[in-house]
Amino acid sequence: MTVIPNGIDFAPLAPAGAPEERPQIVFCGVMNYTPNVDAALWFSRDVLPAIRARRPDARLVLVGSDPAPAVRRLHAPDRGIEVTGTVDDVRPYLWRSAVAVAPLLTARGLQNKVLEALAAGLPAVVSEPVFDGLPASVHRACRLAPSADAFADEVLSLLALTGIERRTIAASANLEQLSWESQLQPLYRLLEDTRVSNAIAV
Repeated sequence: MTVIPNGIDFAPLAPAGAPEERPQIVFCGVMNYTPNVDAALWFSRDVLPAIRARRPDARLVLVGSDPAPAVRRLHAPDRGIEVTGTVDDVRPYLWRSAVAVAPLLTARGLQNKVLEALAAGLPAVVSEPVFDGLPASVHRACRLAPSADAFADEVLSLLALTGIERRTIAASANLEQLSWESQLQPLYRLLEDTRVSNAIAV
């Protein structure tokens, strides 16, 4: 049996402009999916206040379709939280942010949202379940945060960097080997072997 791993079309995500300097934090995901809902609630309640205590200008943008009522209620610009709901294109929200977070308390497999953030030029702060599902080739571009305090500290440390420095961290991820062209090589070889076998049989 041949298993084809997940891939990412990262070229369209590459930022065309200069990196963002404003301290905007972004979390992307389908916002009625329970792990994303729980993550958004936890980060907003247990992490963001500690960040804003030291960086009052920091903002959190929750980007994703169909936000659950509990997520919609988080929208509070005066407290630095924006809930977008469904958007036509997530890329502008990534490009206008400084740091991506993936604070899922439960996660299974590879979280594409992290790969997309890295491709968009953002370093990511992630929880342990998310980190464990990521390929080693992108670990250097991610900061592991096993607790609320660690999340706040890692986000703040990244916000203290310049936009160019953050983009350099994101660029340390080896996304080339995660492209669909690379990931589909086993399938291409399988199809070629089948073609050759059929030709010999004939």
